[in-house]
Amino acid sequence: MDYRLEYRQLPERPVELVVEEQQQKREWTGAGFWQIYLAEPELVRKRLVPLLELLRPSWQLAHTAGEVENALLTRPPIDRQQTVPRWSDLVDELASPAFATRQTAQRELLEAGQKVLPFLQSLDKSRLDAEQAYRVRWLVDALAVDYEDRVDRVAAALASDEQVWLNPIVPFQ
Repeated sequence: MDYRLEYRQLPERPVELVVEEQQQKREWTGAGFWQIYLAEPELVRKRLVPLLELLRPSWQLAHTAGEVENALLTRPPIDRQQTVPRWSDLVDELASPAFATRQTAQRELLEAGQKVLPFLQSLDKSRLDAEQAYRVRWLVDALAVDYEDRVDRVAAALASDEQVWLNPIVPFQ
């Protein structure tokens, strides 16, 4: 083998990929596998996907990856100028003294589906009160239950993740 690869995916931590090849070490971190895949598709396709598919052939990552890329390119863009401020308002409403207002806000965020997940996960938890933090945690758990990497779910989550489009995942030494 002419390279060394390390892949770490631990709970509550960014995913890490380290590749040492020809005396050169490169490292990437990202929110998840798909963010790293989109940042370095050729490397991930060539080095990491075959290893992951050995562990779990049913994932069919090589096939799914092409479909995810196509779905992202053909999917209508999310209007971040409307959705993010609305989602932010709904998170504020999760702290309302009125129970009905909190319930309505939670229901609307839940109905937004997978596309709201990156937004909820990126919230600064230290700025949320206890009620907001509880409801945001509940929403993230509810939206991630039985999460499988189906093309529609992955594309929805990635399309609403501005970090994917800005591609801040760059190798560091």
